[in-house]
Amino acid sequence: MIRGLKSVRPMMMMIKRSKPSPKIQIAPKSTSPKVDLIEADVGYLGTKYFHYMNFGLLAAFPIVLVAPKVIQTPIELALCLFFPAHAHISMNYVISDYVPRSIQRYARYGMLAASAVATFGLLRLTLEGPGIVATFKQLWSTTTTPKEKEQLKSTELKEVVKKSTEESK
Repeated sequence: MIRGLKSVRPMMMMIKRSKPSPKIQIAPKSTSPKVDLIEADVGYLGTKYFHYMNFGLLAAFPIVLVAPKVIQTPIELALCLFFPAHAHISMNYVISDYVPRSIQRYARYGMLAASAVATFGLLRLTLEGPGIVATFKQLWSTTTTPKEKEQLKSTELKEVVKKSTEESK
């Protein structure tokens, strides 16, 4: 036997016989079925809707890009609500994680205001303007308006005249 082993065993037995420490359980933020616009990341329904919106937006946006105009308008109207709602809930998660507690409430109110402005802006774009899809497609469009074509022609004409005067010198 190793010297001192007899003195270690009783201490090990004492450790095993002591009362077990209470388990620390981390409760979820909330399991109540409420939806809160200010604290959008809190609550079961808010989280549930957020995850459903992920899949809905993932499917709806590519569909609306190729859909005919009759189907496109109602989907665009839904996207006008779901894009800002998704961003609002996402940013509330960011606020919960990275903004100091002392100013979280103000940041959440600011996010609510930004989400409302984005919602109204997208609704106006869809109802009074060309729509979300047409605006998105313009990013890759090479067509220009007649006024832009006129400006391009005048600019090109000026460059040609400038080059010809330089060559004649």
